[in-house]
Amino acid sequence: MEELVELERENDLMGLITRIQQLAAQDKRIFTNPFIKHWCARRWRFFFLNEAINDLTAVDHASKPFFDRRSYRQRVAEYYLLGEDRTGWLDEMPDPQVTKITETTLLFCPGMLNGMRPMRAFGDAMPRMSKRFSLKILRSDNHPLRSCEANMADILAALNEGKGFDAVGGKILASERKAPDDVFMVTYSKGAPDTLTLLANHPELAPRIRCLFTWAGAIGGSETADQIYEKIQYWGNKPHVTSLGKMLKGLVPGRMKTDSSTFRRLDEYDTAGAVRDLTTKVRDKFMKTHGHDLDRLNIPMFYLRGVASKENVPLIQRADFRKLQKFDPQNDMQVTSKRAALPLPMATDLGLLNAHHWDLSYPAFSKRRYFNNLANPFPKEAAITAMALLSAELGLIE
Repeated sequence: MEELVELERENDLMGLITRIQQLAAQDKRIFTNPFIKHWCARRWRFFFLNEAINDLTAVDHASKPFFDRRSYRQRVAEYYLLGEDRTGWLDEMPDPQVTKITETTLLFCPGMLNGMRPMRAFGDAMPRMSKRFSLKILRSDNHPLRSCEANMADILAALNEGKGFDAVGGKILASERKAPDDVFMVTYSKGAPDTLTLLANHPELAPRIRCLFTWAGAIGGSETADQIYEKIQYWGNKPHVTSLGKMLKGLVPGRMKTDSSTFRRLDEYDTAGAVRDLTTKVRDKFMKTHGHDLDRLNIPMFYLRGVASKENVPLIQRADFRKLQKFDPQNDMQVTSKRAALPLPMATDLGLLNAHHWDLSYPAFSKRRYFNNLANPFPKEAAITAMALLSAELGLIE
């Protein structure tokens, strides 16, 4: 890597970008190299700041109450980035050269309670991103409450049949489905262990997956899930027959039990299985058993994690936030930063972000910003756009 270090030292960044593209095309294992990891994190941060300064809601939230003389770039960096990354606004780098991404589909794998919240993750961001890059986007229809192994079927249906939802969250009709060729995957929360479970069981899919991002991924599980699972074990753990599924079937009116309703696929609920698979014991065992094999797939992987502060956590989540602080002060109110890390040589840490778990992915639940902290101002479109730009510039997608 001496050549790359020298290019960076001479500030020949365009030469460095070209050389990294060449090396990545020759051998994906270059992403195990510390210099490449450092470069990827630096480049993602640059792209993120470039995009985030156009999000005026995010800029306003990052600004001081009175006249703020700092540039938009500095405000965003010093508020939304953590640690040494807060000085990233000083970094001067070439702008991205990517204008189109037409050959690779973005496959998004959502987390628990998918489809049951007021809006979908990246709901505002993905349609604009799709239009900007002519990018095909497919949302996997991961079941909101069942085990990781059961949810493999949903991701396989997306990969092999094109089944799922489009960029805006509309259901793709059977007549319009088309299986994607190559994909780059963005996985959120439980979507990360769902996807890793799929790859562990279907390694033959690896050639189609150009790269993978985990976004606040519950990779190591959550101590919150540990506590919940202790309470619900008595419900039983038989697939599709847990108490919540039965209760919903009894309470939901028949007219709402449709495939387009929030309350659908009720026969498939396995609440205990879903929570069990997010416990730290289960996830630690999974990574210990399959970590080496996952790394050998040679898929470039990247992870980003959130860190919440008490004043930004929604009131309804503060109790869980305080409990998690006992395990790790750096947590996003649902997953600790340590357990959102992907401990594989092929995985690259792109940074810590100042945001809670919902803020990282969901548009505003409410406009009452100061009362319940559900405004969710984090610049999500900037974040996922930076993922696409980084992937394209590295030559991983096109």
